Amino acid sequence: MQQKIVSIFMLCFFLLTACVAQEPTPDKRGYIVKVGDRIKDFELKILDGATQKLSEFKGQVVVLNFFASW
Repeated sequence: MQQKIVSIFMLCFFLLTACVAQEPTPDKRGYIVKVGDRIKDFELKILDGATQKLSEFKGQVVVLNFFASW
């Protein structure tokens, strides 16, 4: 019985360390995103009602500006 408890404990310990080890670690400034990282393709609705996908701008510089007025 005690051997089963130890085995289960060890299995949980190794699974937990495997999950923690895969988390991205920030650099010295606290950033996780690095130059050259790619973003997943997404689409947005523009003011005129049309939609545009990020992939339509491939090869161009895209600046995303997130802001709030509160």
